Amino acid sequence: MGTDTSKTSPKNSGSAIRQFQFGQGCHDGTQYNFFADDKIFSVRVIDSKDLHHCSAWLFDGAIHEVVNSDQPMDVIGDTHLHLETAQFKIASDDEQGSMSAYSNDQECVFEIEFKTPFTYDWGTPRGASVIHQPLIRATINYKGVVYESIGYCKRYWFYEDTDYLAWRFVEGTVDQGRYMLWTADGNFGGDYQKYDYFKIAYANGRLAQAGDTNSFHRDDAAYSTVEGEEYEVRIEGLGTWTTVIRGSETQLMLRQRFCRMKVLHGDEVDEGYAINETGVGAIR
Repeated sequence: MGTDTSKTSPKNSGSAIRQFQFGQGCHDGTQYNFFADDKIFSVRVIDSKDLHHCSAWLFDGAIHEVVNSDQPMDVIGDTHLHLETAQFKIASDDEQGSMSAYSNDQECVFEIEFKTPFTYDWGTPRGASVIHQPLIRATINYKGVVYESIGYCKRYWFYEDTDYLAWRFVEGTVDQGRYMLWTADGNFGGDYQKYDYFKIAYANGRLAQAGDTNSFHRDDAAYSTVEGEEYEVRIEGLGTWTTVIRGSETQLMLRQRFCRMKVLHGDEVDEGYAINETGVGAIR
């Protein structure tokens, strides 16, 4: 059975540059999550009309916040994503990249180098553009140990004011890269435009996805029908990081949980780790 048709079906932008430098639209952002078995390294950058935000945290048995800053980032060049502050640096083109996070006293907490095998892109409500890059292959240098890691990137930019947002998001990897799934259930804007999807990217590059009405979320689970098969994703929180992002017109509560994950489909139960993100508020 073929892949279901979805309003979020990949457009596959071919040879066009996809990891643009920041400055697209009126609200630009990116996030990266890297899974190293029972550890996670998570990064988010936001640049809007109202505020700047950069955060990085990790879980290695406990939550450690490394960066949570409202300082503007230096924009290096104008071709690909390349941003720097005293505490965080990131550079990425369409095939590879690197990042590093530093403590307040300028000690390097972690360094990541990565290669990006797949990019998918589509639109969202409120005039946004989004790229998703699953199954990133990465090495992480943390406390003098180098870890092999599977990562994920979401990059987005809004051309219109986003106003009010509420969403649930689960993204995780099975067997440290056999496949990666990511699924969201949210609403955008004062007119409550619905936005939801359920995607599975396999190591051979195949993408499977649910139709527009075939996925939904609960607090600790997500459900979908993909290519005629029912999926249930169960998550168990291991650690939670929360922040409130504030500006003159913005107040957004962001919660990210590192979770143990089970994926039930047919007679199979696959296991791995996931990040569960919830957000609610207003951002301009």
